[in-house]
Amino acid sequence: MTSSLRFVLLSGFLLLSGCKDTAVQNVDYAPGAIERTSKEFLIPRDLRETIEKEYVRLIHKDNIKNVLPDEELTARIPREFLDLDIYLRQAASGTLSDNTHFYLPRGGGEIDLKNDVKGRKGSFYLTFAARRSHTPEAPLKDLHVYFMSEAKIRNIDGENFGAGCQKYMDVTQKLLSTNKGEGLQLNATDHRYLPVVGGVLYFVDFDPERKIFLGAVRIFDSRYASDMCPDPNDTVK
Repeated sequence: MTSSLRFVLLSGFLLLSGCKDTAVQNVDYAPGAIERTSKEFLIPRDLRETIEKEYVRLIHKDNIKNVLPDEELTARIPREFLDLDIYLRQAASGTLSDNTHFYLPRGGGEIDLKNDVKGRKGSFYLTFAARRSHTPEAPLKDLHVYFMSEAKIRNIDGENFGAGCQKYMDVTQKLLSTNKGEGLQLNATDHRYLPVVGGVLYFVDFDPERKIFLGAVRIFDSRYASDMCPDPNDTVK
């Protein structure tokens, strides 16, 4: 994959204006370990095109006098980073090693859950926050969240879990909705969480007047490598 077919997200989830994340408040979090924070995240061609089309739509909506062709708009999109926070909170003692906060500055990084999910059963919750790296006080204009699955579909007790290798989807409404409450519920039993969140979450804030702000986090569990798909950085060119 050439540089024109990818967003390069160098390392280092959403503080919604007017919304309080009550699940995160009044909880003590231990700092979480971040893996390979300078890793590049490749975005599949179709997902890249989806993001660019959404950006162009906003440009036309908010800048009706724009006369540039769409191809020139996408070629000239300036990109900056988001700082990301991921919070894991256990529903019952023993599921996680601790309630954990992962801080991922300047575009994101990777989280290996091998030292965090300790129990063989029980639920835990994922919440997030995101802000612009250089102007953290600025409200996000139009946050979108996309998920690219990097885990194989697993059949557990007759039920399929996960989307399968290199499948992507828009999960904006789902994650923003759960983020306002308890968070995205995940289950440790038979490591059901892995096919659900094993992959890359891409956070994209569209500012139609200026830039696209990007962040991403890859979540995996190295104890269950056979459940994961081949590394896209080894297979996507």
